Amino acid sequence: MKELADKEVQKKEKAEKVEKDGFLISKKLLIKKSNRTCSTCETYSFNVKDDVYMNKYDCCFKCFVQYVEDREERWESGWRPNQGEK
Repeated sequence: MKELADKEVQKKEKAEKVEKDGFLISKKLLIKKSNRTCSTCETYSFNVKDDVYMNKYDCCFKCFVQYVEDREERWESGWRPNQGEK
């Protein structure tokens, strides 16, 4: 019974609405952080294709093709292009 009650409380907390700039917004949307700026070329993108690469590689699709593709291990180890290489 206690587990069921705890799950119900958690569900209510997720569905809770908060006022932000005159609008009611789900609390879970405010917690979610979205970074739309490529850390490599510093461009801001609304492109859906970029979302996949932003989440996995922290760069846009263009930078993925130019710097990461076929070099994933090097990118994962921390390598990033210098200003002169961009």
